[in-house]
Amino acid sequence: MPGLVCTVGLIVPGAFHRQPRLTILATTLLSIESLVFIGVKIRYGEVTPMILSGALGLLVAFVAYGRMVL
Repeated sequence: MPGLVCTVGLIVPGAFHRQPRLTILATTLLSIESLVFIGVKIRYGEVTPMILSGALGLLVAFVAYGRMVL
């Protein structure tokens, strides 16, 4: 459920050009969620989903960095 809320937080501010800080907040929360998922995957020894969660986390962190700096 938090992932869905953050996904809406990625789309809505850009679509309506209001409160772009919500995009930064949403991407930061999604990258933290990715880190939690990586920890769970490590605990259960699931390698492939761990790699996918890591790639998604890096992509979302890149978007957050781009929104903050650029």
